[in-house]
Amino acid sequence: MKFKYIDFEGPETTECYGVKFVRGIPSEVSDPVGIKKLTRNPYFEAVTEGAEVEAPKVETVVKRGRPAKARYVG
Repeated sequence: MKFKYIDFEGPETTECYGVKFVRGIPSEVSDPVGIKKLTRNPYFEAVTEGAEVEAPKVETVVKRGRPAKARYVG
């Protein structure tokens, strides 16, 4: 999957997950963890040819057990 570095206030180049990014130029990322993290990063944009990128599904963690007591702050 290709990602484009879009931070216009930061440096011209950056390196994440072993891939060097130049502002505005798409770079190929093959690491699954890197793809997951860069998809959520506001300074990167996923690039596809003719298709929309679907956001990854985020699982919510449900804590089991008794809920915490409400505390009075006054």
